[in-house]
Amino acid sequence: MNGKIVKGLVIVAFIACPRAYATSHGSDSASIVQRIKPLGQVHVTRDEEPAAPAAPSSTRPVTPQATVALPAAPSSTPPVTPQAKVAPVASPAPAGPVEVKADGEGKKIYTKFCSACHEAGLAGAPKMGDAQAWAPRADKGLDTLLKNVKTGLNAMPPKGACMKCSDDQLKVAIQYMLSASTAK
Repeated sequence: MNGKIVKGLVIVAFIACPRAYATSHGSDSASIVQRIKPLGQVHVTRDEEPAAPAAPSSTRPVTPQATVALPAAPSSTPPVTPQAKVAPVASPAPAGPVEVKADGEGKKIYTKFCSACHEAGLAGAPKMGDAQAWAPRADKGLDTLLKNVKTGLNAMPPKGACMKCSDDQLKVAIQYMLSASTAK
């Protein structure tokens, strides 16, 4: 008997609560529009100077506005068509040479980015220190290993998730793992 009473009270609550909320918060179109209106506006212009913000209205609250000035469109630019070919853009060069410290930098990179998978051998990653697993990889050479690290291999993400690492830093990390994992 108590179970039926509880079920009945739950049903009444589900029916009554949404109606009570709608009644107390206004369910007419104007109040709904007021609740979901945007908080700000962005104005885009093609002028050299940003456009002046609109004068506040006495009937509407002032909303934050951002103005973005775009350079004037050159008149000699041909229209873009769906058949137009786009040349690939080279990625920017690093801001200066990266100093690679072989004495410990490989271990630091390994610890921060590689150890999560290579310590436990997750997702087929060769375990650190497992000479048998690393031997065929070492036979491929450092350049092949670097290529595989840069592009990602199987479950390993590109650059082993060290997106800011240079090729030299990746090489040092690879050399650290090889030296700690191959038979001497």
